[in-house]
Amino acid sequence: MHVPLRKGTPLGEYENLIESCGGRVDLVLVHHSLGLRVTKWPELRRRLVNGRPVTVRTDEARTNRDHATWLERRNDDENRDWLRPAVHASTLFLTGSRDVLASASTQFEFAAGRGLREENVPKGHSVLVSMLSWELRPDPSVHRMQFDICFKAHPPYEHFRRPGRRLPAA
Repeated sequence: MHVPLRKGTPLGEYENLIESCGGRVDLVLVHHSLGLRVTKWPELRRRLVNGRPVTVRTDEARTNRDHATWLERRNDDENRDWLRPAVHASTLFLTGSRDVLASASTQFEFAAGRGLREENVPKGHSVLVSMLSWELRPDPSVHRMQFDICFKAHPPYEHFRRPGRRLPAA
């Protein structure tokens, strides 16, 4: 799954921090069995331009079951099923099995639903909503990789309303 994020809503005060970390990236979630080589991604991405975005139905019950299965195995010493990140051609690749990708997708789902409810979103601020720490291989180092999931509403913000709130009278 390819999610083009590089040209999304500007993040305002966080833009300089993001630029210092290498810039904004697109996101690709890919099952490890597909064997996608990240070096082939630029060619594949060029071919995606002629396609059209597709919305697919999801099976939330199956995703929740797979997420629960992964959570049960997460702390097992034998577990080798971690989300494997790689960055290439301005794209963050998250590769793994169905279970760990289901776990990551629940974090994205949570961020999409919870981000709307955060207090500073109607003011145009970016808010930290979730992260992908538990899905990454444990690393006691202070240099441990972490992926934060933030939410920011599209402008114009005067048309944005949090769920359960009415738009102001015009």
